[in-house]
Amino acid sequence: MIREGTCTTVALYHLDNEVIDIRGLFNFCEKWMLNLGYMPKRGSADGEKINATKTWTFKYAKQFLEKREFKKITGFWFSAYSTDEWDSDMLDPILSVELDTDNSGLFVLYFHNQIIPFKKEYVERLICELMKDSKANYGIVFQRDFSKGPGLYAAGIATGLDDRIKEQREEEEKTAKWWREYTFSDSKYKLGQLRDIYPMNLLSEAHLKESVFGKTLQEWIESSPKHGELKPLTDILWEWWIPEEKIASVREALLPTGLVICI
Repeated sequence: MIREGTCTTVALYHLDNEVIDIRGLFNFCEKWMLNLGYMPKRGSADGEKINATKTWTFKYAKQFLEKREFKKITGFWFSAYSTDEWDSDMLDPILSVELDTDNSGLFVLYFHNQIIPFKKEYVERLICELMKDSKANYGIVFQRDFSKGPGLYAAGIATGLDDRIKEQREEEEKTAKWWREYTFSDSKYKLGQLRDIYPMNLLSEAHLKESVFGKTLQEWIESSPKHGELKPLTDILWEWWIPEEKIASVREALLPTGLVICI
């Protein structure tokens, strides 16, 4: 299982750093991997006076964070692999979690679909559990080829694409646009905007109140089954579910509004 197959990715944006329980989030994600039968192997941490230029073993990363009592930590990353050769650069993790609280913040979790086949209900429960230790005001859930770096894509970094092919070059440009618009400290992103249209979009009240075609976005979504399905998921996030065959038409419909950034 090396750079093959598909992954499901949960990406949470616009984090509220005042309420994130970093220790709780770390412990939940470790248990999640262990319950799937995979021991995390690699890890790292970011924070005050941490100069981590290389990844560590997960065991060392965990001990480091616990010794610090998770204080003055701004982020972490750890992952599990399909074989014992987890220190090879030719092997990508099949389970990965990452938290970065700098700027607007980012949390990314992905799993290989040979480990967990995609099921909407499973992902919904997972998001609800994650939100117990964090507060995100926007999120997306998508499927992406393992070879195209699902975790990197969530952050706005394109990999595994051939820019000699027009469609892949355009995808590369759209991915980089999210990096520029959201990730930079002087980003132009405003809560309420959408990165793109995905099968599962996690929206806050700021998104639902956005004006489109003389209606709020919530009213527009609920005005037609062609626009997908909207329902509350957590105390602050709504799930906007759009079947794959409807995504292109929803994207095209919202194009004139300027609400969608990466199109």
